[in-house]
Amino acid sequence: MLYLHWHEHFELLVMKRGSAVFHIDSRPYAAAEGDVLIIPGGSLSRRLLPRRRRRPL
Repeated sequence: MLYLHWHEHFELLVMKRGSAVFHIDSRPYAAAEGDVLIIPGGSLSRRLLPRRRRRPL
C-alpha cells in the first residue's frame, strides 16, 4: 500500500502486469493488465496491491 499523496500535475499510470485498486479522491478504481489511468492534478490517490500468493517450493 502506498500512502495518500498528490501531484501538482496529472499522473498517467499504465498497468503492464497484475492488478491493483487505486483510490482516487476516496473512490476505488480497479485496474488490471493493459488498463490506463489518468489521475487529475491535485487529486489525492493511493494504490492497494493484492496480497501475493505464496509460491510452492
